[in-house]
Amino acid sequence: MLGGELDALVTPDMTRALGRDLGVDAHVLAGRGHGFPQEDPQGFRALLAAFVDRVNAAPA
Repeated sequence: MLGGELDALVTPDMTRALGRDLGVDAHVLAGRGHGFPQEDPQGFRALLAAFVDRVNAAPA
């Protein structure tokens, strides 16, 4: 679960609550807003790649 620290639409508290409710890690990206993938594409790609690696490494 990803969210931006400066996101007024989906607030950091909402991001954390949804992550908690889904039983997944929630990451709030410092200094980023709702458009965090466009604001920091390299950082977003790194987080996405790490997630894909975890999914691919998980037992079937």
